[in-house]
Amino acid sequence: MSVGGRLKVLFGIYNIKTNDLNAQITTDENNCSIRLKYQLDVQLSSMAPIDINGSTFIIGKVTNLMASCFGNAGVGIDLGATLKIPDKIGFSAAVIDLGFITRKTNTTNVVSSVF
Repeated sequence: MSVGGRLKVLFGIYNIKTNDLNAQITTDENNCSIRLKYQLDVQLSSMAPIDINGSTFIIGKVTNLMASCFGNAGVGIDLGATLKIPDKIGFSAAVIDLGFITRKTNTTNVVSSVF
């Protein structure tokens, strides 16, 4: 039997998490114009600051690279095992990419309701 593992240090560059998204698209029968109604709840995290100006997202410059990298850091692990039985039979199992990243640097919540 052989067993192995790998420990990983993770750095989160960008993350977008959608908590709620509802959208409705309709077309006017008379002039074929398109209307979009939406309700949005999103959490953003990045190495650079994010500024929301109306409906425009502006990603700023990374001013402190080390603080930005370690502010969104985490750990991960890969585990695996192999069992060989005589007469050319073998079994193997693995768990990969088990871990987490904490989001602490340049986090932004966007909640909008035009529905």
